[in-house]
Amino acid sequence: MLQPIGALWLPEDDEPTLEEAPRPVGVDSWSPLAPISLAHHPYNRCEVWACVSCHLPFLRYTEYGGYYVERRIRQLQANRVGSPS
Repeated sequence: MLQPIGALWLPEDDEPTLEEAPRPVGVDSWSPLAPISLAHHPYNRCEVWACVSCHLPFLRYTEYGGYYVERRIRQLQANRVGSPS
């Protein structure tokens, strides 16, 4: 079971960027191998949740498409967080 911890967006930021950070070819933004740039989409619009048992943190994001809602989740790994190079 997960519990909410907080959000990664700033309350005064009405329009966080939709720009995505550079990542390796063939790696999508939700891959465990993708870098996590908190200043870029989609991570700048994520909520942080934690497992109540093991306390591992997770990023949760809801994608609102034209005709669908898709919920995404990814374990937050400190070694993947940073600025894109």
